[in-house]
Amino acid sequence: MTEIGSKISESGASNETIHNTSSLNEVEADIEASKKRKAMEPRAACWKHFEKFIDKDGATKTKCNYCGKMYVAVTKAKEGVINTWKFDQAQSRRALAQIIIVDELPFSIVEKEGFRNFMKVIVPQFHIPSSRTLTRDCYELYSEEKKLFKNSFKEARPKVCLTTDTWTHKGDDMAASITNCLLDWGLDNVFTITVDNASSNSVTVKEISKQLTNWGTNIMEGQHLHVRCMAHILNLIVQDRLKEVGQSVKRVRQAVKYIRQSPVRIKKFKECCESQLITCKKSLCLDVLTRWNSTYLMLDIAQHFELAFERYSFYDIGFLDYLRTHDCEDGTKAGVFTSVDWENVRPMIKFLETFYTLTLKVSGSKYVTNNVHFVEIVELDLILKEMTEDSNLKKMAESIRDKFRKYWGEPDNMNKIIFISTVLDPRNKLAYVRFTIGDMFGKIIREPLADAVDKYMKALFDHYVKKS
Repeated sequence: MTEIGSKISESGASNETIHNTSSLNEVEADIEASKKRKAMEPRAACWKHFEKFIDKDGATKTKCNYCGKMYVAVTKAKEGVINTWKFDQAQSRRALAQIIIVDELPFSIVEKEGFRNFMKVIVPQFHIPSSRTLTRDCYELYSEEKKLFKNSFKEARPKVCLTTDTWTHKGDDMAASITNCLLDWGLDNVFTITVDNASSNSVTVKEISKQLTNWGTNIMEGQHLHVRCMAHILNLIVQDRLKEVGQSVKRVRQAVKYIRQSPVRIKKFKECCESQLITCKKSLCLDVLTRWNSTYLMLDIAQHFELAFERYSFYDIGFLDYLRTHDCEDGTKAGVFTSVDWENVRPMIKFLETFYTLTLKVSGSKYVTNNVHFVEIVELDLILKEMTEDSNLKKMAESIRDKFRKYWGEPDNMNKIIFISTVLDPRNKLAYVRFTIGDMFGKIIREPLADAVDKYMKALFDHYVKKS
């Protein structure tokens, strides 16, 4: 009995120990589980269409449930880092100088009461500098950026294309100013110089070409250095045409100006548009006399509201009086609208649209334009040729085409680089240039000029081969 009881006792103790140990493990597991944060359900609706996973490098990625495309998945918590902000007077002054430069604000803004009150609320610690100190800060910032640019130019030694519009001075003076500027910036590899057709600019380019030869950087003796500004030529042609129908344009301009002078007039004009069932949502805009493209936009929009202008004249007696009596910018009276004015304006709008579109294409700043330069000129010449076949536009088109040809001058004096960039475009090649030259100038000029372009391109290639 004693032996049996002893065994039972030992067995009971063993079972109790096992039970206690099991309980302890469960408690520890519960504690460990409670420490782990429960996974939150994604709140964004987009996660219904993606599946998260960890790749072999341990990066979190997602996979589209439909196309299977994978993306990197990084939460905001991992992206952002919370740091303690510390005020820095020097850094704040530099940021102020950047604002003045970027937004083209006057230096005197720091002395304005409103600006000072604003800064007291936003950053009370900031000591607002005087306008003179701010001027120095801006100049120092400019000097720092200029130094960085100079270092970049020195390392890269790029070929640059210049554009200048300083035609009011003598050619020798302009050449001296430009070459001094090039020396200051360390830019001696000039590829082309784009200028308008002023005679002084021809002298300027010749003098700069001589200087580049002295520096040993004049490519092929500057044969392609001089580029005539196409936008300037287009501007001259358009301005001449605008003078021919100037009175009708003046009347549209004066009518638009009158309505835009008062919110009440604008509201009444909109009511006239609604009564005439005019669906155009554009707003009347006033042009700038020195910018023909703004004149085109003004006329293009105004033509949609012809009926509204007519109806508005019945509601506002002052409108017709304004057109009869008010002086235009040149001191003349515009006069009252007639149906003939709109007949004059509509062909003008069609004419201006062609030049407006062309100017946008050749003046782009976010894409390459040299390879489409000649193509657009050819297309414009074709449009003008088609306009000469229209009895209503024949006289105007012939006059414009003659003036447009002046842009080219004599075929032998054309800048061959315009053709080269077109030839190098795989969509065109030399065959296109040969065909279009013949279409514009005839068969007699086609072959010699096309051969000259081919010869020049080979010479330019040989030049680069020798340098390399």
